Amino acid sequence: MAKLQMQRGQPQEAMNFLSQKQLLAPNSGSIQDAIGDTLLALGQKDLAIQEKQQASRLYAASGDYEKAQSALLVANKLSGKKVAAAPQISPPQEAPAIIELVPEQKISKKEIKPESTPKISVRPPVGEGRQPRYADTIIDKKQLNAVPEYETPPVPANFNRFPFPSGTPISGGSGIVIDGGKKVITNRHVIEGGKDFAVRNGLGEMSRARVIYTSQADDIAILELDDPLPKENSISSTQFRVAKAGSDVVVMGYPLWHVLGSSTPSITNGVVAKATGISEDPGNFQLTAKINKGNSGGPVFDHYGNLLGITVGKLNSDEIKRGNGVAPEDVNFAIHIARINSALKIPDSKSVTNSESKKFMNSEDIYQMMIGKVVMVAVALE
Repeated sequence: MAKLQMQRGQPQEAMNFLSQKQLLAPNSGSIQDAIGDTLLALGQKDLAIQEKQQASRLYAASGDYEKAQSALLVANKLSGKKVAAAPQISPPQEAPAIIELVPEQKISKKEIKPESTPKISVRPPVGEGRQPRYADTIIDKKQLNAVPEYETPPVPANFNRFPFPSGTPISGGSGIVIDGGKKVITNRHVIEGGKDFAVRNGLGEMSRARVIYTSQADDIAILELDDPLPKENSISSTQFRVAKAGSDVVVMGYPLWHVLGSSTPSITNGVVAKATGISEDPGNFQLTAKINKGNSGGPVFDHYGNLLGITVGKLNSDEIKRGNGVAPEDVNFAIHIARINSALKIPDSKSVTNSESKKFMNSEDIYQMMIGKVVMVAVALE
């Protein structure tokens, strides 16, 4: 169950599941080991080291010295401790052997009732663009315990972490890979205030990037990648198509990545509600697919795999309610592909494809097709 939840980008649910199971096996080494892997996948290196150390002790206490040695080796490698060979953990004479470990901070544990819903504590998000979030989600150690026979969380096999120093304040948005894997399109407001940039797709492939174009009129930015992604993980301009009112669409991106995780994108469904934006703005279109902070710059696809545009924002429900007494729902906006064509200097005539010649795909098929093409855009702030 926890593995499936991680695959769906639901780390909080996975942690809830693990916390419920802690009462079943509080002294399980495999549980503690899995928690260490989970923390590492969430970017919590220091806590992951502590969990690996504890896993080593529990394995040794249960007589599984091979696993104890393996867990300790991982902890030492994560901490930067030089180990010429794997440290040997031998069977105890009268008590389990105590091995020198990386110093750890003592964190108290609090029993979690089975019916309770543990929460993941995170540094509060303060929006996109100039306002900082942080690279590492903070997981409350009180919530962490494990489950018997728990498997390693399914982070992408080639998962690469963003190349920023630990503790660097970052903001994050979404983007789509184009030009044979060489460039990424996102929103201008996603990259504003940044000093360093990187992108990573749902397959774990990562590259540093630099801003080569911004449009003040359309909230578009183009990044060029230092290490281009594989050509197959990019959208061709032949897959660009004009959005039409009534069309079914899907939105992909990294909403609330500081809570939900940043290893794989999320997907939502909706329709093109209107072919224009606020005050009939022809550069935008309205859609009902739900978007949240972090979705900005993410792609909008039709069910034939065509790119219709990139998300840009939503109506401020609170502001409108104060003025009109009514809170609008699901009024979200994206930038038309024609404006992206203009930024890329692609003639509009080349952007329209014949969907009738393509196979209709369900949301699951689109997700699998696009997971390597949709990226999180990480911005190290000034």
